[in-house]
Amino acid sequence: MSAYAELAVTTNFSFLRGASKAEELVLRAKELGLAGIGIADRNSVAGVVRAHAMAKVIGFKIAVGARLVFSDGCPDILAYPEDRAAWGRLTRLLTVGKDRAEKGECILGGPTCSTRSKDSTSLSCRPIASMPTRWSTCCAA
Repeated sequence: MSAYAELAVTTNFSFLRGASKAEELVLRAKELGLAGIGIADRNSVAGVVRAHAMAKVIGFKIAVGARLVFSDGCPDILAYPEDRAAWGRLTRLLTVGKDRAEKGECILGGPTCSTRSKDSTSLSCRPIASMPTRWSTCCAA
């Protein structure tokens, strides 16, 4: 098995950006001998359910999250929640972004992404330097 894990995988739920089904991506990653993959669709967590289900069946490690794409020119962020509370903040942020946009779109940026109290929709991310150095410490099969 390779020590490599691709963390920016986009499924067909990222319209016009990803082409493969989540299940196919998980199967192919295992065939290639990858240590794991991170599913991060564009302003969505739609692909993670199917990816997780397949990963569980074949015993493969995945990280589930979202690629946050901002409307104000801020660089994209790959967000992988570390616990249930962080998952709640991520999905709330995506809900707010989708509520203010046309169907199929998500507008993130401006006041939605600024620092606020723990009861708001803000999202905190660990700096790259503090990310686990071993895949096994950040993902579960």
